[in-house]
Amino acid sequence: STETPAKARPAKVRGLSIKAVSKGKLLLKWKKVKNADGYVVYRADKKKGKYKKVKVLNGAKKISFTNKKLKKKKTYYKVCAYHKVGKKKVYGSCSAVKSRKVK
Repeated sequence: STETPAKARPAKVRGLSIKAVSKGKLLLKWKKVKNADGYVVYRADKKKGKYKKVKVLNGAKKISFTNKKLKKKKTYYKVCAYHKVGKKKVYGSCSAVKSRKVK
């Protein structure tokens, strides 16, 4: 493929919303990103803290994720889209950081 990585880069993830669905569970939803082959969900305990990869969602249609077994505290999330170029994943800009208190 002669596709340049700059072109392959997915757009920024937008429209991230987080809902506390039940005890210890948060539902994340976001808008579908053009050119994305999947998404990665990151979580942190502090806004400027270290973000850990929580889940890799393969497939452009997967635009929601339920994070379970969470402790009762405020958690911060961001979602990034990726596009596959050969065996490599090219990441786009992550969504704005959103937080929600876990019930």
